[in-house]
Amino acid sequence: MLKLVRPYEAFGLPLLQKDQLRLMGAAAYQDSMILSIGCDYLIKAMRSIPQLTLNLYSETSTNARVLLLHTRSLMTSNLSARLAFVFLFLAHKQQNADEIEMPIHQAELASWVGASRGRLNRTLSEMQKSGLIQVEDNRILLIDRSALERIANPGDWRPAVTNSTDFL
Repeated sequence: MLKLVRPYEAFGLPLLQKDQLRLMGAAAYQDSMILSIGCDYLIKAMRSIPQLTLNLYSETSTNARVLLLHTRSLMTSNLSARLAFVFLFLAHKQQNADEIEMPIHQAELASWVGASRGRLNRTLSEMQKSGLIQVEDNRILLIDRSALERIANPGDWRPAVTNSTDFL
């Protein structure tokens, strides 16, 4: 699951059980500061701040939806469709830019879309030859967005809008 966060956005599912193993990690691609809230404090805050509880529910629901879309994509879509999905998601995250700054290396992108690095490179080359995208260093230019949307075709791929600045 890919989630790029901007300043003041929340990430990570709240773990409300003390002995629960965290299954996801995070990586910073630029200097960052995070705030981590302990389980006991979070539960106490949820009891006294109803809006926090609603916001956590909304964030968790959104994360579950994105995870289900990602799982469905891995199980039912070919690699071109999965890549188109990721590019459209990143473009949406970057305010629908036609130029996506790739915050990750190809090996990481390959693992996100369930492919080897070699297979990823072949598919990227095919997408370039077809006039869908252009790869330049750490940028992807979306040449034919409407064709990418047809290829991705995961239904409504746009993530639900959440106002993470109102999280607390």
